[in-house]
Amino acid sequence: MNKQVYDFISNQSKDPIIEWKECKISKQIFPIFESDLEFYEKLSPIFWWKKYNIPSPLLHPDLRHMRRMCFRNDRNLYHRKCDASWKNIISMFAQDKPYIVYERSYWWWDNWNALDYWMEFDFNRSFFEQFDELFKKVPLPALLNSNVENSDYVNQTDNMKNCYLEFSACNDENCYYWNRVFDCKYCLDCSVLYNSENCYECVDWENLYKCFYCQQSKNCTNCYFLFDCFNCSDCFGCFNLRNQKYKIFNKQYTEQEYNDFLKTYKENIKSYQNLEQLKNFFKQELNKRWIFNASYTNNCVNTFWWYLFNSKNTYNCYEWWEIEDCKYWLLLNNVKDIQDWNNSVDAEMQYEVSTGWLWWFRDIFCLDVWPKCTYLIYSAYCTYSSNLFWCIWLKNQEYCIFNKKYTKEQYEILVPKIIEHMQKTGEWWEFFPSSISPFWYNESAWYEYFPLEKELVSRYGFPWYEKDNNNFNNWKNVLHDNIDNINESILNQTITCTESWRMFKIISQELNFYKMYWLPIPRKHPDIRHLDRFHLKQIRDLHIINCKKCDKLITSIFDNNQMLKIYCEDCYKNEVY
Repeated sequence: MNKQVYDFISNQSKDPIIEWKECKISKQIFPIFESDLEFYEKLSPIFWWKKYNIPSPLLHPDLRHMRRMCFRNDRNLYHRKCDASWKNIISMFAQDKPYIVYERSYWWWDNWNALDYWMEFDFNRSFFEQFDELFKKVPLPALLNSNVENSDYVNQTDNMKNCYLEFSACNDENCYYWNRVFDCKYCLDCSVLYNSENCYECVDWENLYKCFYCQQSKNCTNCYFLFDCFNCSDCFGCFNLRNQKYKIFNKQYTEQEYNDFLKTYKENIKSYQNLEQLKNFFKQELNKRWIFNASYTNNCVNTFWWYLFNSKNTYNCYEWWEIEDCKYWLLLNNVKDIQDWNNSVDAEMQYEVSTGWLWWFRDIFCLDVWPKCTYLIYSAYCTYSSNLFWCIWLKNQEYCIFNKKYTKEQYEILVPKIIEHMQKTGEWWEFFPSSISPFWYNESAWYEYFPLEKELVSRYGFPWYEKDNNNFNNWKNVLHDNIDNINESILNQTITCTESWRMFKIISQELNFYKMYWLPIPRKHPDIRHLDRFHLKQIRDLHIINCKKCDKLITSIFDNNQMLKIYCEDCYKNEVY
């Protein structure tokens, strides 16, 4: 995002830019707003009536975000041994990583205690060096899941049943190859979807039933190839519709005409080649005729970016709702007074945290902390705890430093001394360096958002790993084009992705789904299909453009060079609703 966009946001929001800073790594300039300084002042911790100020950051917001996301691995799973039971397990930590990893059920047992791995703080060494040492001593859970049934290959999930390769999700049943899906059943290959059932290749929004290849649609039933449609049923290849039925490419038909068309369509899409041609045709029609909302915000005040609802005073935040006074955020719900965060629900007063869920308050510089954590500083993977300083994997604890228990008085005396030591070493205001992440850059969550080349990743200081070539083939499978000609023998075959050359297999549940809905077997690896859905959205940059209807200056994730009908919020509503 360039200086012109920041100045535009500052003028529109009446939030003055106090200082322009140069990122110490990328050399990009970025602003410090007046509200930023107020936020840092408000959140700075106080011990014995002395405030330990959090200074303004040294890195560009994108690099700060990248640094946090380097500590999150959702989708890369490995076979390894449990270091307690020596059973074969599935883990997000590869076997060659220098960490102690327990299978999830063993990790939650009471026969071990993270307090047993405590360390004394050494004032002759840097904090991050010592934290990395503690990180490698305390056992880690193989996967971050809870309440899962018959769902071994899922991660960062809660309350899952009969699911496979599903990530960052909760309350799902019989779902496969999903990412960020909630309260759904019997669905395949979808992303960012809520309360839906029997869907395939759908992206964004909620309440869909028997919908296929739909995006940014809501409350729709028995539909194919929708974009930005609400409260529709039995529609095909449509966009910008509200409360419609029996439409094909936005043209009205009778019920009989529509059903006759759909019967022919279902016969045709049994062929993989026919389906690909139809996808390309729909995309071409979409780009020519669809009206794009510049920001897709609703019931918002003073907000800038993408997919924000019922929110105010936010920018550089996108996807989710009920946000107030927030900046530099990703995937949020019901949060207030937060900056530099990603993946959070029900939180307030947070800064530089990567992933946290439910009832959080005043936590800074933390990783993956879970319900009811308050006043945590530089801590990781803790639950139901408060007043922790540099702790890892503690449960129901308070007043601990480096996993060692202290009295309240001892804690409040020692913490300021360590902060003053970190101020001298230049570590106090910095998030954990990527060099101590348990994950390589290109297996972390941020690789999806910023797929940088190896050389640039190294220059930014993020670790990189070389993929195992044993999972690649240089030959192409010959699959039947029509699903009618596919039988259960395919379950014993290994398929080579036509794009990445990675190998993958079809499981029985998805084969049944394809047969039921007359869908051809996919030719791409599940990870590539996920990236295809992910890249349908352009959310990482903001531009100043003119509304194609009224010519007003607006901000948008789309730029003026794209030959699209991009409207401001008012013009969009007047045209579509």
